[in-house]
Amino acid sequence: MAKIYIKYDNPEQIHNELNQLLGHADAKKATGKKGAKADQIDGYDIKLLRDIIDGLGGDANIKLLDNCATRLRVTVFDASLVDEPKLKTTKALGVKTAGTGVQVIYGPYISSLKPAIEKLWVNHN
Repeated sequence: MAKIYIKYDNPEQIHNELNQLLGHADAKKATGKKGAKADQIDGYDIKLLRDIIDGLGGDANIKLLDNCATRLRVTVFDASLVDEPKLKTTKALGVKTAGTGVQVIYGPYISSLKPAIEKLWVNHN
């Protein structure tokens, strides 16, 4: 894996550069309000969101979704249903599993990605 070193004085510029590198819309444009496409939720392609859910074993396998600064933290019912190769095709930087806990590393844009996943997740309360 190649490392990228970027030096900026403006944290918002860093966030926008990372989103651009990862193929995401500008953070301010990813609100899902103005100019949102029908095949997107909060600026993320529905196919990407569905692939993440499917990679976690499907809607019925997800017990709890949470996040920290860079990771999607998931508790699943059956860890054997988690498809790590599929998750890595969703621009995940890595996947860590321990028991029924799964952490998918996406980077700082996870704070906007998780709510979009929740909107598509069928069993979300």
